[in-house]
Amino acid sequence: MSKQKKQMLSNLLSVIFFIGCFAFSAYLTHSASQVLIDSDSASELVLAQHLSQKNAILSTDWCYSTELRVLNTQLIFAPLFKIFSDWSTIRFVGAMLLQGILVASYWYFTRSLRIQTRYFFYTAAFLVLPTSVAYTRIIQFHSYYVPHLTLGFLLMGQFCSLINTPRYSHRSFRRKLLLPLFCLLSFLSCLGGFRQLLITHIPLVLLCFLLFLPLFRSQKSKGWRALFQTTQGRCLGYSALGLLCGGAGYLVNAKILPMFFLYKKDFG
Repeated sequence: MSKQKKQMLSNLLSVIFFIGCFAFSAYLTHSASQVLIDSDSASELVLAQHLSQKNAILSTDWCYSTELRVLNTQLIFAPLFKIFSDWSTIRFVGAMLLQGILVASYWYFTRSLRIQTRYFFYTAAFLVLPTSVAYTRIIQFHSYYVPHLTLGFLLMGQFCSLINTPRYSHRSFRRKLLLPLFCLLSFLSCLGGFRQLLITHIPLVLLCFLLFLPLFRSQKSKGWRALFQTTQGRCLGYSALGLLCGGAGYLVNAKILPMFFLYKKDFG
């Protein structure tokens, strides 16, 4: 068998493996949507129904529990209440759509890293596999943190694309477009609360700072401008910019949005 045929067979097997895992996840999610319910997941659906009736994304007459739902599951579940009447169907369809969105965001992330397609399918399968009771119930069945994981993949994909696109190249227009999108998504991702800062922006800045520090110690005589034109310098610069935009979003969440919405703030 030639090398090209082996590669085609490997690509085909990776797709089949992913489809099988996604189908298995759909079967489990459908079964769970009929019988598995708790107060947390029920309240999310009640909120989605409430927003659907009001034709709104946010509600001023709803007391949110842990965080304000901005870029969250209500964007998927609320429209479904206009299509379906059965809550079990809405839970199943919404959960599968969110799993699909999670996989799509992971695809964007892997593309920004220039990972081969077959490795994407092999690894993406584990996003939809029931690898533990906690993951299966919280992520797959109830979709609690799927928006945060999706935003994390999208932000990291944009960040890696910015790093991989030189300032002066035939793809510089893409970089100019990506930068405001990265800033906007960083801002919007933190309008709901502190969580995205904690799981994406702060760890990214700390990592980039640790990568930049040895370079700064060995080449600081070249000046700041030269240092920030290096890969490590650009990593630190873009990550810091994302943190600033995310921090601005969180300040809006903590200082301005409480005037209009009722929710529990992260730090009193």
